[in-house]
Amino acid sequence: MIKFAELNEWGNHLIWGGKLRLVCVKETSYVYPDGRREVLNSAPIYRYPAKTEERGKFCRDGIEYILNKHTLFDGQVYCEEVQTNSWLPPGYPFIALQDEDGSWVPESLWTEDEAKKAIEEEDA
Repeated sequence: MIKFAELNEWGNHLIWGGKLRLVCVKETSYVYPDGRREVLNSAPIYRYPAKTEERGKFCRDGIEYILNKHTLFDGQVYCEEVQTNSWLPPGYPFIALQDEDGSWVPESLWTEDEAKKAIEEEDA
């Protein structure tokens, strides 16, 4: 049985983007009265495309799962929720995304084929 089902491939790419992004450069510098500026050091600051915070939990078969809220750099907010479909076997929690209005993000919903493949890989 799957102990944790994460977002599908599309959802993971949206939230984590596969790589860190440069968001700013932190500098320490002297600024002199005549306008000269001397940079003592600088360090790039990288972050994943989304700020993630815990928004809730659910429990299934004695296992606790964390559901997150993700805020992208452009301000869009997506919340993880347990996807329920009649074709998903019981006991297999699949996580998908909902937008700020509570509507499912269609690309983040697990398809029947994706779910079957994940179950087969977990059981292998």
